[in-house]
Amino acid sequence: MQTAGIITALHKPNAADATRRLREALERHGVRCRLTPACAEAIGAPELAGSFDEIADQELVFILGGDGSVLLTARHAAPKGTPMLPLEVGGFGFLYETPATGIEEQLGRVVAGDYEIEERLLLEAAVLRRGARIKEAIGLNDAVIAKGALSRVVRLKVNVGDEEVSHYPADGLIVSTPTGATAYSLSAGGPLVHPGVNVFLLTPICAHTLFARPLIIGSHEDIRIDIGLDSSRDEEVMLTVDGQIGFALEDGDVVCVKAAPYRAKLVKLGPAGFYSRLKTKFQWGGGL
Repeated sequence: MQTAGIITALHKPNAADATRRLREALERHGVRCRLTPACAEAIGAPELAGSFDEIADQELVFILGGDGSVLLTARHAAPKGTPMLPLEVGGFGFLYETPATGIEEQLGRVVAGDYEIEERLLLEAAVLRRGARIKEAIGLNDAVIAKGALSRVVRLKVNVGDEEVSHYPADGLIVSTPTGATAYSLSAGGPLVHPGVNVFLLTPICAHTLFARPLIIGSHEDIRIDIGLDSSRDEEVMLTVDGQIGFALEDGDVVCVKAAPYRAKLVKLGPAGFYSRLKTKFQWGGGL
């Protein structure tokens, strides 16, 4: 490896210092770095600043932050096929396996390419309004349709492929990837799913029916969600992708979700996997 990008959540404790040490260690290995402008300024190296797309053009991107930083980086790195190595600098960070404090000892392996890659399914969400495609976004976690605080229930008609699945009168609906199964979907009652399984999860939010349950479908299926609102009221319904991209929906809009044509690539250095993270992050599977 000759080039690397670094994306840092500077609001995290000690993140700037960890970034400085990582940059110095990479340069000792002969690796040139590109950082976001704010990060480059914070470590006193403004000449290394670059845009997100320039950072994603490097051979590998190091991420120092939380899960939100991984979701943001994935939208830039995944289309280019660039691997991402998340380094934990504090906080919950379910997607983080390696602490930033231990990366210098393992950096030789990373530079030599001695690591495994976990590929993660991405979803592509698009909004159709009167037949025109007006908004689209890529997500690693989920696409969420949800009503505002003062709105009434939203009526959602869901089709999978050519088959109608259900009508949901609900506060909303979560379409999640397996990566997002441990995020909002889990809080709404969805199942835990191993990230290597090629599926989507449909999880209703506070459905006003006794018979709505989370549904798992194959990721090869296309999902169509027709939005039904009371046009006589000032309804507020949003499509949110990964909790970072938002778009206001109108009555009659259609949200289409399908698998993106590329995968996110996460670097894996240690033996710990999904089930170990469930135990350490969620205290899942404890004995009686």
